[in-house]
Amino acid sequence: MKDSYIKRMYAFAGMISWVALALLILSDHLFDLYNYKLDIPLYVRALLLNTFIVSIYLFIERKEDIKEGSGFYNILWSVFFIGLVCTVFSGLLTQVMRGLNETHTKATLLWLHLLYIIELGMLIVFLIIAFVRWKRLILYQNSRFISALWRIFELALFFSLILHFFDSQLVPAYYNQVLEIIFFAFSLFLSVNLSWIAFLSLRQKGISLLLLSGTVLFLVYFYNLLKEYPELRTISVNLENSTFFASITIFVGTYSVFAILVMLFNMPTSSVFEKKFAEISDFRKLIEGKTARQVYDTMLEIAIKNLKSDAAWLELNDAQTLICAEIEEDLAQKIRQSMEKSGYNHANYKKFNPDALALPADFEYRSILAVPLISNTKHLATLVLLKHENNAFDNVVTNLISTYAAQASIALDNFRLISEAVEGERFKTELLTAKKVQQRLLTKLAFQNERMEILATSLSPEEVGGDFYDFFQLSDHKFAVVIGDVSGKGTFAAFNMAQMKGIFHALVQLDLPPDLFLKYANEALARCLEKNSFITLIYIVIDTKLHQITYVRAGHCPPLYFDNAKQEVKYIHSKGLGLGIMRNKNYKNYINTETLNFDKGDMLFLYTDGITEAKVPESGEEFGYEKLQQFLISNQNCHLEGIASNLVQVIRQFTNHDLLQDDCTVLLIKFL
Repeated sequence: MKDSYIKRMYAFAGMISWVALALLILSDHLFDLYNYKLDIPLYVRALLLNTFIVSIYLFIERKEDIKEGSGFYNILWSVFFIGLVCTVFSGLLTQVMRGLNETHTKATLLWLHLLYIIELGMLIVFLIIAFVRWKRLILYQNSRFISALWRIFELALFFSLILHFFDSQLVPAYYNQVLEIIFFAFSLFLSVNLSWIAFLSLRQKGISLLLLSGTVLFLVYFYNLLKEYPELRTISVNLENSTFFASITIFVGTYSVFAILVMLFNMPTSSVFEKKFAEISDFRKLIEGKTARQVYDTMLEIAIKNLKSDAAWLELNDAQTLICAEIEEDLAQKIRQSMEKSGYNHANYKKFNPDALALPADFEYRSILAVPLISNTKHLATLVLLKHENNAFDNVVTNLISTYAAQASIALDNFRLISEAVEGERFKTELLTAKKVQQRLLTKLAFQNERMEILATSLSPEEVGGDFYDFFQLSDHKFAVVIGDVSGKGTFAAFNMAQMKGIFHALVQLDLPPDLFLKYANEALARCLEKNSFITLIYIVIDTKLHQITYVRAGHCPPLYFDNAKQEVKYIHSKGLGLGIMRNKNYKNYINTETLNFDKGDMLFLYTDGITEAKVPESGEEFGYEKLQQFLISNQNCHLEGIASNLVQVIRQFTNHDLLQDDCTVLLIKFL
């Protein structure tokens, strides 16, 4: 946005300066016709002219990448097009001027000045555009020395605009001539930087010759234009003796002529270069293949096109998959089997005589060459080339094939490595996305009212895990709590966890008894869980009005209960089978509903098996139920946040800060 604003400012400055210059010159001439002297100072006219030149240059100058081939061609075309437009329009104005010049009225002379000012503006625009475009060609992929030399030339050229502020009579003629010779020397040296011509195709070079020739003709036209009306040339500054105009015209013309000559000399070798560039382009296509099949197809296309083969196939490592080009797969399989029967081991280059392979007498291919594709001593595939001619794979062709095979092997291996890296990054991205989703599903649970306080938190060794918990308020005094664990780890377990959470939200709002809740949950999961998957959980309904807990345990770890009155911690055991293990309507017979009354200060400690099964890496000793019970006894007087935090520290100390092997989740309920 800022660059666009600056460019508009340059364009505005250029237009204002040129309009002001035109008005001053026309006013001066108008006053002169009536014998009045406006006497506009030279420095004012020079300032306006130089402002226009610099503003046009800054407006046109911009940095952008050049696309090889078509980019160079487009640059030449843009210069030619601008020159053509300016020349045609100038030619029309010149015809008008010649018609007006026959009548020497005051108004006629005024019109002549206006038309000449317009033509002069078009000349400046054309020269500046050509100057900037040639600059881009010279600096394309060039050395620091050439870049530095160009900066000196460019700065010196625009610095010569200062001479416009001085009357030509005050500046000796030889001074301008010396400067023009220096600039001409710069132009000669810079004009040899024509490496971009090699990137043009034969057709583009032919058209470019016409474009450059046209550019030179336009320069000649405008040069003659400056001399055609000598009585008008001093309307601003002495253009005939302007070092800037002479030098920039010489530079544009010199570079154009050099480009024409070099292009003419390059025409005979263009077909060879185009072939080489086509090969490079083919290898680029090979590297840029997006899928394995695209890489294989491109590899065969290059083999047939550049190695002049009549048919080819690519045999992958599994020895069963053949990617064929210009040959039927059934025929390729027969040839491959005959090659293996002859003892070929895919380790080296080998030429085959079709007559020795027990192939049909009318077999059309008379030359067969097997080329192993090996990268870093690893055999990736085998390329088999076929030709109709006898002894077609001589030493010269084999050397060319060897070069291709080396490049193809590297490309194939790189594609394999890149594919693995991309797949790893994709999987990593999916895990991170799943982690974000799970974090939304398993936000840290914290609830408190005047009767109870609930806190739940979870840690996962993977980016995602299979533990879950949730909480739902059924009424003012009735609450449902669930904690569970899905078999397995990672994204698979997390997916099943999300399904269970959805089922919980669908059923809990019905305010079902706990055993009926599990019955319906089991029926729902039976339709979506894989056969080898199951879920353990505890579903609890808390009634703070009756001071009663009703729960059902589906194969989950037994909860710990702290009895404040007795000051004891004990496990609560009950019958229960995990969800998804038995997938029929008799599931209700394998669970029991239990009821427990609570008092103020009591606490219920729910957890997943990741805590009790946390292990010491060296010995394999598990944290176990006893240590967990002792932990709760030691921390019974802590607030819930402190209990959860202390448990994490204890687990980490027990495992010597090793990575967790399973998800660890705790859900604490304290009655107030």
